[in-house]
Amino acid sequence: MAIPYHCGMGRLFWVVMLVVVGCGGGQRRAAQPESEQPFEGPPQDQPPVVEPPPEPEPYTTMADPVSGPRPHFDNADVAWKTGNQHFNLGQYEQAIAAFASAFELSPKSAFLYNIAQAFRQLDNLPRAVFFYKAFLRLEPKHPRRAELEGRIVELEAAIERARAAWRDRRAMKRQMVGPPPG
Repeated sequence: MAIPYHCGMGRLFWVVMLVVVGCGGGQRRAAQPESEQPFEGPPQDQPPVVEPPPEPEPYTTMADPVSGPRPHFDNADVAWKTGNQHFNLGQYEQAIAAFASAFELSPKSAFLYNIAQAFRQLDNLPRAVFFYKAFLRLEPKHPRRAELEGRIVELEAAIERARAAWRDRRAMKRQMVGPPPG
């Protein structure tokens, strides 16, 4: 049975509830023993030592649209046109998926080149290098072979620079934080 607030019993009910629940008007708690005192944090004269979360090595945690789910196409030309549309709109993951589907339907080397270009645009340089090399394996006498080999060398150097910078940052963080406890 609900007690209406406007009657005297209702007011008494709410007062009793406030006291029982512990919300009653500004009462101070009794001092707790030291072992039960809430933790107040580190002393104010020393900043807390917080190690930042580890940064993943470059190019190791990127998603790969080639191995993921892809749209189904019945015709390689339709897949290629769809891939070009996505590429021109800057939708590189979808472009890669469409070009990979086109390559499965008709293994033309141009699809591998397009996949490499899309990975390069995504800054996934290891996958771009992989597909440029795959393209050159299928087209050993391509007229732009020297240009592509030069691009591969540049991309591999960029990958190594990124990994070296990551190692340097990681070493610097370790020096700043100190050795792990224990």
